[in-house]
Amino acid sequence: MRTLILLILSVIMVAASGCRNSNDVIAGMKSGRIYRFEFHNWLKARGINPAELYNDQEKSEEQLKQMAVEILSVEKALSDKFNTTSFYTNINSVIYANFLSSYFKSEIKKKLDYAETAVEIKLIKLYIPADLNTGANRAVFSDKLSLAGYIIQQYKNGADFNRLCLKYSEHGNNGSAYESEIIPMVFLDAGIVKEIKNLKDGECIPEPVVLRDSVVIVKLIRRLTLTGENAEKLINREEIYNRFIDYLSEGTVEYVIAESGADLKVVSNIENAGFKMKNESLFSINGKSFTSGELDEVLRLFVFLKYGGGELTPDTVLKRNTARNILNEYILSSGAEKKGICNHKDFKEKWGYISKSILAGAYKYYILSGKITGDNLSSDKKNGPGSVIPDINIDYNRFVNKDSAGNDFPSNKIIEERKINWEKNLLNSNSFMIYRDSFF
Repeated sequence: MRTLILLILSVIMVAASGCRNSNDVIAGMKSGRIYRFEFHNWLKARGINPAELYNDQEKSEEQLKQMAVEILSVEKALSDKFNTTSFYTNINSVIYANFLSSYFKSEIKKKLDYAETAVEIKLIKLYIPADLNTGANRAVFSDKLSLAGYIIQQYKNGADFNRLCLKYSEHGNNGSAYESEIIPMVFLDAGIVKEIKNLKDGECIPEPVVLRDSVVIVKLIRRLTLTGENAEKLINREEIYNRFIDYLSEGTVEYVIAESGADLKVVSNIENAGFKMKNESLFSINGKSFTSGELDEVLRLFVFLKYGGGELTPDTVLKRNTARNILNEYILSSGAEKKGICNHKDFKEKWGYISKSILAGAYKYYILSGKITGDNLSSDKKNGPGSVIPDINIDYNRFVNKDSAGNDFPSNKIIEERKINWEKNLLNSNSFMIYRDSFF
């Protein structure tokens, strides 16, 4: 008995010593400490579940370093008064409008009142060639159509549909091949809608349906009604749910945009724009223009933040669509401000995290793309304290590309080299240290 008690006590002591406290100091640097709860909040703001990192020390440390880089980048940006430059104020304005309009749309979606018909179905999918102009591809199509008919005949003869899915279907694998999914009727192909129209629950279509990329066999599990209370729970694919809610809210959002824009003086040149001249005005709101050059900077920054690189492939269609979106977001965010959405506690907390990330990201981008020197920072509103490019011993003239206006711009490779060295120097010069005893 004594041995058992000692064993239990030892387990309790080990568990207690390994317990993670939200107030643990897990890292430090010259400017301060990082507490565990701060790290967790930083992760959650980026959609990362802290629990998912507990068993991966390497990823945990990398995320903690990125948090420190962000903190130090914000400090450096504020010290250099980068937040007052026209480049940053433009970027911040665009992203603020994007986030506020997205938040406003999410509030609109929460209040949607609907009752939409949907079906729960199972599919057997046989892929076919996209181009049926060649004899070989037509033969493949014919074979798949014959196979589909043979599968349906097997089902009529008593074969289990799930087993047929697992044996023949070319989408999914193992058990996922015969998982059912709930799809709003508005998203179903017209051919499928026609075939299931007179089916009873549990029945299979009598003939295969030819879609753009496949031949499908459909089994109707049940019909149901989607409402605001059950849709998110019932639709088991996130992308379908998001499309469904976007579809339902589209009219409401368009109305709100029109209503918000009624009080604004909006002039748009987006449809006629050539997107070649930096000073070309794409649109203006109450006299304030948004130019093609500003659009290029926004797109290039997004590429940098998402992929870590600085290249931007000129694409007029992409630029035109993005410009339209930015204009709509400015208008919608204006309506959100009038309704006081920007004062919601949840919005303010989320924007607090995002705004810091944007300031840090834009500052890093401006440095690593070779744009920033003591002269060109200080010339913008005369705020620069001097050169902020670190000595990282890289030839900035290597791997240079041209942007859409024909100006030199460094490639992904040189951007990545600069990023690694700059972040390393930033952490080292500020004596960043992870306290592993308390972190893990």
